[in-house]
Amino acid sequence: MSKIKPNWQPTKAEYWKNLPAPARPWPSEVKWFEKYALAQKAKGFKDVLILGSTVEFRSMLHKNKMNVSIVDFSRDFYRILSKQPMTHVGQEKFYEAN
Repeated sequence: MSKIKPNWQPTKAEYWKNLPAPARPWPSEVKWFEKYALAQKAKGFKDVLILGSTVEFRSMLHKNKMNVSIVDFSRDFYRILSKQPMTHVGQEKFYEAN
């Protein structure tokens, strides 16, 4: 079995902030996920795992006082995206995995 290497380079991560949807989530998508996250929070679930470092989802979850964990294939990619401004910030756990 061959290993597939991710095709994201740090330069692509730096450029990502300039991309519109669908590369980045539409505001309506963030609202949909927020509705779902709040429904789960109402049931007592506050821990959320995000696959990828998307700042829009991270900010929304911090706004709603959720416990955010992130899995991304690259710590560098996470670090670069974390430099983007987020309206709401908070503590996060990061896991590097592909």
